[in-house]
Amino acid sequence: MVALAKNIQTVQIARFLAGAFGSTGSTMVGGTVADIWLPHERGLPMSLFAVSAIGSTGLGPLAAGWIEMNQKLEWRWIQWIHLM
Repeated sequence: MVALAKNIQTVQIARFLAGAFGSTGSTMVGGTVADIWLPHERGLPMSLFAVSAIGSTGLGPLAAGWIEMNQKLEWRWIQWIHLM
């Protein structure tokens, strides 16, 4: 929705909706892992989630900065990659 936005109001609404709906998955990780794996098997899945969640906060801005600096790509490509 953000990649196709024509004005700032649409961007703000789309970002709000993406944050509201996207936050559900990250808050439900503990329960999901507990439902899928047995207690002695939960270490690896939780550690993979933790590494990806923490690592993404560093790699995300790096990738977005590279996309923004590239003359052939626009800022909207950052949103398209989020969708992919």
